[in-house]
Amino acid sequence: CMKTLNFRLKLFTFNGVYHVALCFVALLTMFFVPQKASAFTQDPLSLPESLQNHASVTVDLPGPNERIYAIGGFNAQNQASNKIYSIKVNSNSTLDSVGGWRTETNLPTPLAFPGVTLIDPGSTSDKHLYIIGGEGGNGAGLNPSNGVWKATLDKSTGVVSSFSQLNSSVQKLDSQGVPLQGQYEPITLPKNLYGHQVVSATVGGTTYIYIIGGDMPSGHTTIYRATLDLDFNLNPNPQGLPANSSQLTASSAFTILNTQFPIPLIHHQASVVRSLGVGDPAILVTGGLITTGVSDKIYTSKINSDG
Repeated sequence: CMKTLNFRLKLFTFNGVYHVALCFVALLTMFFVPQKASAFTQDPLSLPESLQNHASVTVDLPGPNERIYAIGGFNAQNQASNKIYSIKVNSNSTLDSVGGWRTETNLPTPLAFPGVTLIDPGSTSDKHLYIIGGEGGNGAGLNPSNGVWKATLDKSTGVVSSFSQLNSSVQKLDSQGVPLQGQYEPITLPKNLYGHQVVSATVGGTTYIYIIGGDMPSGHTTIYRATLDLDFNLNPNPQGLPANSSQLTASSAFTILNTQFPIPLIHHQASVVRSLGVGDPAILVTGGLITTGVSDKIYTSKINSDG
């Protein structure tokens, strides 16, 4: 479960003089002291094609070798794309003009606004890329998806594997309604979503995926959570429902949290943050489209040890 994140001031004494805990001072500095950033410069390289409403992730590979991935989106013809492109980042933060862009395996279906999260178990393991929902039509809200796909990124090269759908606990039926032994329906979202956000976090040794907001026409407040096993696959039945339960569906991998988002929201951004890299993580949500227009609000919610 999650709860609203509050910062608590802790004091300690040296020779009777009270001092603010250094971690709190550092936190204040990080969030509230203006930080000077370098001016933006245009990289000599461009994307392989014009894109909007796409997703991106960054992965650290041995070397060091950092790669950026551009995933899906609408192209210049306002058509949803099934392309994934990646490129190495140089040590000076410019893009690698020698190696250039690499075309990865295609998405299983064209998607704009794809919900994307990357799970990195460490330098000795392959990375896990989830694509969840998104817009499959040639325009926002025309054909949102409930699809869930997973691929791996090679731990050394970052090459994206082919995508697969994970099995639910619901058996497939033949044309006569007879269960097909060993065949199961793929896991899907409980509803078709686009304009949502997907984030992941590991808490207490368990990795969770959270789906926040999205939907049409004005967003929704439901937060879905999925639990991953030790192989970083979705648990198709985290509630342990009986096989003959009417509540067991292809979407049972996603449970609805008691914590709901305060307002219906779509086209926002979300990320997982930790205070100075320690302690329980928190989900931070910024901006988005609400029923009355565009939001300037920022929301945070701490992820407790039970997820």
